[in-house]
Amino acid sequence: ACKFKDAKEELDRIRHDTADQTLDAHQHARWFAMHGSCVWTLGDGEQAAADDFIKAADLYEDDDNLAAARVRGLLLKSMVADAMAAAQNALRRFPNSLAVWGFWVNARTLGG
Repeated sequence: ACKFKDAKEELDRIRHDTADQTLDAHQHARWFAMHGSCVWTLGDGEQAAADDFIKAADLYEDDDNLAAARVRGLLLKSMVADAMAAAQNALRRFPNSLAVWGFWVNARTLGG
């Protein structure tokens, strides 16, 4: 957990120092995905982490890990049907992505 705490502090510093001015769209999206991972791992709020994951996917759609992050965020919000739809869409776009397949399995398992 200490590494995630350190990472979250570094991400917060980056956000403060750049004020989103020097990050391109992909970097900005990855910031949200990494921040969400830290928030979730540290137990700082599932809803906040879910919002970060979904925001990351909204900011940059051409990355399989961010597509998987959307599914993760929707699952954390208990929006299983939406998560399943997002996972199926991500599988169509990124059929070879381990991250997408992993969260598709999670969504399918929770969806029954």
